[in-house]
Amino acid sequence: MMDMKVSLINLYLPEQKMLYPPLGIMSIAAALRNKGINVQVFHEEATQRNMKDIVKKSQGVLFVGLSVLTGRTLICNLELSKLLKKNKIPVLWGGVHVSFLPESTLRDDRIDFIIMGEGEEAICIFTDKLIAAGDFGDVKGLGYKKEGKIFLNSQISLVEDLDSYKINWDDIRVPHYLYEMDGVGKFLPYLTSRGCPHRCGFCYNLNFNKRRWRGRNQNDVIEEILYLRQKYQFDGVDFIDDNFFTNQKRAFDIVGGIGVPWIAEVRADYVTEEFIKKCKTYNCHKLIIGCESGSNDLLKLINKDVTVAQIENAIRLCYGYGIKVYCSFMIMMPGESNQDREKTFDLINNLMDTYPGIEIDGPKVYTPYPGAPLFERSKENGWQEPVDIQGWAQYHRAMNPLLLKYVADQDVKKNMALVGGIAVKHHILTYIEERFRSKNIILHIFVIPFLRFYKGIVSLRLRYKFANFPLEIKLYILWLGLINKIRFSRNRNNTAR
Repeated sequence: MMDMKVSLINLYLPEQKMLYPPLGIMSIAAALRNKGINVQVFHEEATQRNMKDIVKKSQGVLFVGLSVLTGRTLICNLELSKLLKKNKIPVLWGGVHVSFLPESTLRDDRIDFIIMGEGEEAICIFTDKLIAAGDFGDVKGLGYKKEGKIFLNSQISLVEDLDSYKINWDDIRVPHYLYEMDGVGKFLPYLTSRGCPHRCGFCYNLNFNKRRWRGRNQNDVIEEILYLRQKYQFDGVDFIDDNFFTNQKRAFDIVGGIGVPWIAEVRADYVTEEFIKKCKTYNCHKLIIGCESGSNDLLKLINKDVTVAQIENAIRLCYGYGIKVYCSFMIMMPGESNQDREKTFDLINNLMDTYPGIEIDGPKVYTPYPGAPLFERSKENGWQEPVDIQGWAQYHRAMNPLLLKYVADQDVKKNMALVGGIAVKHHILTYIEERFRSKNIILHIFVIPFLRFYKGIVSLRLRYKFANFPLEIKLYILWLGLINKIRFSRNRNNTAR
């Protein structure tokens, strides 16, 4: 069947600063190639030029499969789907967004088919049926249209053997995904497993992976990383698993086997002194901790199954052993009180004062992504679910918090001012720490004292939750916008060259 061809697409936005390899469609490509199908993989910036090029290169294919996420890229995928349909090319969508909103996705006339859940097995059966012009009714995991009606077949089982689908790294430009990390060198984002056994109420895993974790063979993982490192000369690995440490023996065998600095996400309740000692022994560069909130009541409400004391203990242990920490937080979750949010702001402020160099992500505004338990609670609290794909494009990590509805407008404005204060303080602290290493006497005499004064103003704002007249925050936003505009322009020029 090598004369049969399929295109698999993953689009990203021009402003995305960091890219992960499109491992989802790369695994789907492996499944189709196991059946003898010729597959071309596209991971492209969502520009008109690139989309027209994809359509041109996809002439004569059986179908084009697009991997889509909730957020702004939905619009780009709709535009590409429209171009494909104009060229009479069948369009299939897959991904988490599609899996949880199958009917509203298929209502769009630019989309012919969808796959719900993990797609490796479903897409192979679907391809066989498409070639044979057969009936799609028994293809588990498939959604399709027939005589103007939408049909959603039963769910397909999760993939048990991830090693059955050996991805081809030649499908992508691997150096494009290497990123510089803290002076250590270039890191490669890499995935070794799927799923997570925990029950966090904001996470897609609970319903998508059914709280089941599946890992690739550790020896195959080590062998592949060593091969990729020899070929592409990167210096470390960023494990982007949802829960890399579900099987801690396996995780430490992997990091011990690769022998390079690494980064991974870890739950605070996994972090003990023995755990951190192993991390240090095996060259851990940074741990990412999903803290979410500084309120025990809120952590309990969202089924995080972690306490604030465990979060603080995990960070203390990391710093005690010289391991960098990246902490992520969220606010404006359904059921969260103003007091809960204030506790989150207090915890973040204290962490920044206590641990120089700590990285803080957020707090981000909670996004009611489909499939997570808090999604239903958001609707119960007054949030209105979008009715179409275009509406869902508004929901992303930088979404307008006024869309949530269950948080009063005045509280939204106050919270966002304080979020801005955290961003300012975090950036200034980083700047001071970096510049103190400099021997530039001008910086020490003039700039550093000003930044310390600036930091003091922001700290007072955060301590007393004073959100009025956020002049220093607006100044920071203007400055940051200018810097990002310059960087974006440089990146585009470098890409063009």
